[in-house]
Amino acid sequence: MNPKNRNRPPGSLRIRLMLPAMVFILIFSILFIIINNYYTSRILDNRLEREAVRISGILYEYRFALNPAYLKFLGKIIEGRIAVFDRSGNVIAASFDETQTPDFLLYVNPTEIGKKHTESGQDQVIIKIARNNHSFLMASRKLFFSDSDESILIIILTPLDDLQSVKYQTGLRTLVSGSFALILAFFSAGFVLGKISAAVDNVLNVTDRIASGDFTCRAELSDIRELNTLALSINRMSDKLSAYEKKLVDSTRLLSVNKITAAMAHEIKNPLSSMKMLAQIIQKRFEHDPEGVEMTAAFIKEINRVDTLVSDLRTLSGSTKYSFSMVLPRQPLDEMILVMKPKLDHLNIRLETRIDQGLPETRMDRDKIKQVLWNLIMNAVESMPQGGAIEISVARDDQKQYIEYRIQDQGSGIAPEFLTDIFTPFFTTKKEGIGIGLYISREIALAHKGEIRIHPTGQGTAAVLLIPINET
Repeated sequence: MNPKNRNRPPGSLRIRLMLPAMVFILIFSILFIIINNYYTSRILDNRLEREAVRISGILYEYRFALNPAYLKFLGKIIEGRIAVFDRSGNVIAASFDETQTPDFLLYVNPTEIGKKHTESGQDQVIIKIARNNHSFLMASRKLFFSDSDESILIIILTPLDDLQSVKYQTGLRTLVSGSFALILAFFSAGFVLGKISAAVDNVLNVTDRIASGDFTCRAELSDIRELNTLALSINRMSDKLSAYEKKLVDSTRLLSVNKITAAMAHEIKNPLSSMKMLAQIIQKRFEHDPEGVEMTAAFIKEINRVDTLVSDLRTLSGSTKYSFSMVLPRQPLDEMILVMKPKLDHLNIRLETRIDQGLPETRMDRDKIKQVLWNLIMNAVESMPQGGAIEISVARDDQKQYIEYRIQDQGSGIAPEFLTDIFTPFFTTKKEGIGIGLYISREIALAHKGEIRIHPTGQGTAAVLLIPINET
């Protein structure tokens, strides 16, 4: 396990994700407020400038410019003051009383404004003035008489205090709105990033536990599609690792068992052969004694049972040798039925066989295939203690690549929870037996490059043995 991951403090990922996002949101919000205030101020100033230019354009006519009544009317409209100066800087007409002229001149210097006209070479000048905690927009126009070189200077002074108040209120509302949006963005980002960091932390913790060998842990699924896909992939990986671990344990255990069973089979086989030979000699000596013949026959039968068990153990240990030859698919089945029929008749079980004609010879070990068929048929028999019918068919599979032996019983079936364990060595649900029949059968099928399938049907269980068709 990575020490960094093991010592990772809770929430550290969330902090690392949130800090850049929060800084970005904060900078973006501040820039938005500044730019919004700037452009709002520009829009208002431009609007006021255009209004002043429009008013000064109205006063372009000499007769309007020198009409005090008209000037007062315009002054009320724009809520400002208008004054007309001659070249000497004297007021010759205004929208206000003479008593207000000194106050007007505190903010306006006609001489200085005339110089600005001369320097700029333009008839119109617009500037902002700020004095005594007050601000104004000053628009001036130079008007010449048509019959002389004399000129007058029309100055319009519009107070900006109300405009500044509007700007302040607008800026304040923008600031409040921006702050509310910023807080909302903080909480939203925190919520989303919190979910992301929680999901990523969960994935990291699960991968740490998997790395330490705990394959039972599961990653929690997330509402975020990409992280949900990652969690599902990790869970699948954990399941596969768990299955591989189980297979490894089973293989290790089976390897140990194989060594023991191979040694046991070897040690048992030799004395067993001697016992069988002695039993046959004794049986000949009791050939005129019916009771003795019966007893020795029973004894030989039990020896044969032990011999079969030893053969199974040898198969389990992997020490079995195969003898392949070209065989007609029906031959192993016919030979098995001939041997089993008396026992099946005694158990009130009938076999219903269906064998396709023209099946080709294929490469197989006839005795081993007989052993597989024996195991599959006996499993079907044991599932039908009250008797009944067992359907057996031999045919090509749907893809025409395998010979398919199918054995269908009418028994009680297999519980679904046992289907994954039925091929495990020493697994059994029977009161008798050691649970190696199906395992050995599958090993034989695999040695033939075939397989065995067991699955419940509507009426019992179907066992299918597939052997690849090899006509050469």
